[in-house]
Amino acid sequence: MILAIILICCLPAGMILLVFFAIGSAGAKTFRKGKRAYADFKPYINNLSDQVAKAQEKGMSFSDRGQKLAENVQEIQGRWAFITESVNEIMNSPAARVADMAGRFASKRS
Repeated sequence: MILAIILICCLPAGMILLVFFAIGSAGAKTFRKGKRAYADFKPYINNLSDQVAKAQEKGMSFSDRGQKLAENVQEIQGRWAFITESVNEIMNSPAARVADMAGRFASKRS
C-alpha cells in the first residue's frame, strides 16, 4: 500500500520534473549553439555593415558627381545660348549687312 501511494504521488511529480529538466537542457543547448553561431558569423556581420557604409558613401559620391555634372551641363547650355545670341546679333548688325552688300558688290565686279 505504501508503495502504491509513493508511485501514485511521486511518479507524476518525477515526470513533471523530468519534463522541466528536458526543456531546460534543450534550451541550454540551443543557447550554446546560438552563441557559437553568432561568434562564427560576427566577423561577416561586421564586414557587411562596413560594406553597407562604403556602398552608401559611394552612392552619395555618385549622386554628388551627377549633381555637379547637371550643373556643368546647365552652365554649358547657358554659355551656348549666349554664343548663339551673340552670333545672331552680329549677323543682324548694320556693319554685317554693309559687309554682306560689299561682298556681293565685289563678287559681281569680278
